[in-house]
Amino acid sequence: MTTTFPMKNLHLRLTARCNKRCEHCFAHLDNKAPELGAKYWLGIIETAEKMGVSSITLTGGEPFIYSEIHELLDRLKNLSTPLKIETNGLLLHEYKEELLQLSSLQTIALSPGLHYEKSYMEDLMARITAWRQEGLPVMLQASVILGNIENQLSWLEKFADHGIPVRLMAGHNGLGSSENLKNISFESMIQIGRRYAAHPLIQCELPGILLGRETSQGCGWNKNRADILPDGHLSPCAAIAWNYPPFVLDYVDADNLRQVWENHPYLNRIRHLKKEDFKGHCGHCDQFDSCCSSCAATSLGIKKDLFAGYPLCDFYFGEVEK
Repeated sequence: MTTTFPMKNLHLRLTARCNKRCEHCFAHLDNKAPELGAKYWLGIIETAEKMGVSSITLTGGEPFIYSEIHELLDRLKNLSTPLKIETNGLLLHEYKEELLQLSSLQTIALSPGLHYEKSYMEDLMARITAWRQEGLPVMLQASVILGNIENQLSWLEKFADHGIPVRLMAGHNGLGSSENLKNISFESMIQIGRRYAAHPLIQCELPGILLGRETSQGCGWNKNRADILPDGHLSPCAAIAWNYPPFVLDYVDADNLRQVWENHPYLNRIRHLKKEDFKGHCGHCDQFDSCCSSCAATSLGIKKDLFAGYPLCDFYFGEVEK
């Protein structure tokens, strides 16, 4: 049995806790939210694989402080679905041997909360280089924070020069709390995106229409992406769910995941969104079907309206080209 909207990207948010407090993020160590056991997550993974999921991401919070991470990693040794991990990297060295045994491990996206100080960055670059030489597929995942942007970018370019892939989130600052969004410079973010539009190792995630591309592929928040929150509730996007209650859907487990994914009325409503449902440039954009308003969490954080249209596109077509 196939579904019109297959689950492609499944994000498992093992914990809401983190051992860092990065400026662009929402997680912190003193979060007291309960955690579900490894047996629960393994059941979810088994069901998702039967549904034909394309990739599974272990994330959080910080997944390596999840209370049953050892058991989970041990049981995932024979996972066939491509596996990704998002981490700040502080505990990565403690799990190196376990990670090397994961045959389907595709990417470890390291988001360290960049300081851009010479000694710190040189040490980080050396550690990532060593991990990659040992066989760990570590890449850098960075969110640009306003203030001395050129220094930040110069370091990211140095990482790329050392063969380290970089995922650059130029328009995603402060999604969890929206505290940093009020300081975002739309013009700077667009300029950064265009600067790296053709770079082989630096991927800047902005709508293709801002980067001079004919098409753009969104994250699939309204069709193919599924986040399972630390308490077991399903969401189309956790970054939206932190601030928008309708995006916290039903509790799911191994038995009802398929049923909720295929039949939840809210999911079926957002899956059929049209550009006419959005304001701003999104309401008449030729790339809407593939982009779907790009990062809707940014629209919510900046304009307090999920359907307001992507702010950077509104700025570009309303200010730059007028």
